[in-house]
Amino acid sequence: MNFINNIRQLWKNKPIELLGAGKAGEKEPKRWILVVLTLAGTAVLFWGYRIAWTAQVDTWIFINFFLAVLLVILGTYFLFTSGSIAILKFFRRQKGFYYRSANFITVSGMLYRMKKNAAGLVNICIFSTMVLITLTCTVSLYLGQEDILKFDYPYDVEIECNTEYITAPVAEEKIAELTVEKNVSLMDEVCMRRALFYGVRVDGGMRFSYEEKEDEYLDRFYLMSLADYNAMTGQNAVLGDGECYVFTTGPDYGQDQIDLPMGTYRVKEELSELPGEPKAEANRFSACLYVIIPDEKEIQDCLALARGSIGYITPRIQEKLMFHIQGDETHKQEFLLSLKQWTEGKEGIDRFDNSEEGREMIRAMCGGLLFLGVFFSLIFGMCLCLIMYYKQISEGNEDKGSFSIMQKVGMSDPEIRGTIRRQILLVFFVPLFAAALHTFVGAKMVVTLFATIRLFNNALIYKSAAAVIVLFAVLYGGIYQITAKTYYRLVRSE
Repeated sequence: MNFINNIRQLWKNKPIELLGAGKAGEKEPKRWILVVLTLAGTAVLFWGYRIAWTAQVDTWIFINFFLAVLLVILGTYFLFTSGSIAILKFFRRQKGFYYRSANFITVSGMLYRMKKNAAGLVNICIFSTMVLITLTCTVSLYLGQEDILKFDYPYDVEIECNTEYITAPVAEEKIAELTVEKNVSLMDEVCMRRALFYGVRVDGGMRFSYEEKEDEYLDRFYLMSLADYNAMTGQNAVLGDGECYVFTTGPDYGQDQIDLPMGTYRVKEELSELPGEPKAEANRFSACLYVIIPDEKEIQDCLALARGSIGYITPRIQEKLMFHIQGDETHKQEFLLSLKQWTEGKEGIDRFDNSEEGREMIRAMCGGLLFLGVFFSLIFGMCLCLIMYYKQISEGNEDKGSFSIMQKVGMSDPEIRGTIRRQILLVFFVPLFAAALHTFVGAKMVVTLFATIRLFNNALIYKSAAAVIVLFAVLYGGIYQITAKTYYRLVRSE
């Protein structure tokens, strides 16, 4: 494309015009073009901001993420192209401001290469945003790994048994045998008996549906009898006919009744906690619903209805064992290894999780992502430095003759320094401000994306973003000092 464009330019222009183009300056774009670019840039940028700010965790989340990135880049390009030129032309019309020696040189010098300046500002802004967003994501994830672990692994060990093949007492007998053999003890033991279903969440309830087109929308749904709930929690709760308790690991259910296949139940109370099931309002991606009803027979009726539906996910009664382990670290590892080996060869064990394996996996993932984040940020930062450094070198070489003439007619060294400082400050710190704004808006989408991996600490993400912006601004200021000195050395006469 560049080659074709160069051929077009050579064909269109006369050789004598090309020879003198370097000293002619850039032609000002027409006013209507500036207006169109400004309106288009504003619309596209706010469209991207709106997607980032309102995106929800669904099947479109990653498409929305990349669409928002593309729109913000386009909006930044349009606004910087039109906005920078419009601001410079506005300053030129302010005669009291423009016809001062320092301002005149700064404004006229930037108008001389206004399109090139706009393209440079866009590149600096986009690379700065890349650095900020990448580091914000990876630093937040690394610092928030303990929050993920606490949500994913509230107990050291969790075992889910399908009661058609194996019951909790059988598993408990093996666990007791291993505790003696490996010299460890158990704490905070909990046994939860529940019926597992998969269904489609609808307003006011849950319907069973296993059609292929709806597979990605299936939610986990549990029924528990009041007797099992009281046995697990040690309470003495009471329910009347047609009443129920509800609990969700995500946003509150918030309705007075719930429709189930075997009838409608009135919600007596929405529980705020349930052993072994952490709750987070932002957990919209993997939330599950518990309904506690008075009679075990009603659960069996529901199982019969669900098993009669078409599908591959079999409803079943589960008994879930949860506990913490206490003892020497080596003995704990031996206990976990032996228990894992027993569960792997046992029919009816639906799931075995232990926090040690989960902790190792999540720490490896977060550490690896932090390394990649720093690595890519260094690459983006190097690109940023090169763009800014060679921008100042090329412009310094172009401006050297002009500043030489102005020095010969009486422009002092402090005036040259002041002119350079104002020009570079404008070129450098407008993109930094825009990049910080992009990062602040983008952090909202980062919060939404991180909810899919159960990192719900929004304050941590925003604090990480603020710290990254401050650190980057300090480094950015150092780059400014270096490039300003390079530009000054080039334009200053011996």
